[in-house]
Amino acid sequence: MLTSYQSNSLIFELNVRAKIRKLEMSNDAISRFAFRFRAYTYRGIRLCLQEKEGVAASILLCCLIDLLSTYNSGEPNKNYKKRKYIAFIKRYFPPSYNPEDFYAFVRCGLLHSFNMENQYTILCNEQDWAIESHMQIDPKRNVRVINPFVLFQDVDKAFKKYINDVRHDMNVQKAFFIVHRVFPLKRQQTSWRKMKHLKTNTG
Repeated sequence: MLTSYQSNSLIFELNVRAKIRKLEMSNDAISRFAFRFRAYTYRGIRLCLQEKEGVAASILLCCLIDLLSTYNSGEPNKNYKKRKYIAFIKRYFPPSYNPEDFYAFVRCGLLHSFNMENQYTILCNEQDWAIESHMQIDPKRNVRVINPFVLFQDVDKAFKKYINDVRHDMNVQKAFFIVHRVFPLKRQQTSWRKMKHLKTNTG
């Protein structure tokens, strides 16, 4: 029979093991999310950039900010997207971004109406002068320039900062798992091999 001291020591050891196991499971889930985020999204963006399809690349990048801002908010519902989006840009993007304008004219403008209302224009070019023009005002046209190559870099940097916070900031981690349990990140395109039954059904 265990003494009171032995019993307390055993309970303490079991609690420590449980906490370690929980931490390991959390780290595994975060690592899987980080891997899937890049694996499911980056290739399509790179393909758009290779073909100099800057508008398509920018739309996809805006979607990624939407995704990350939802996880960061800890609110899995579809409400208050503007607040979530702006909060994420303020926290994780360079100060050259105007969060309110970016949300209104770039994110909403491109995704909803394919029109940034002459407030922004997309310059899909990798030359030094084009890279340096990102988020600068074109004095001739009086519009702000978005270079999707730089936007891609900034989204990736924001993603890395966010994942680091998820690992080390308990409040950010708690918010992440609230959303993750409801909406775990999944591939949105199905392999044709899994859909071959449609061929039979449609003749």
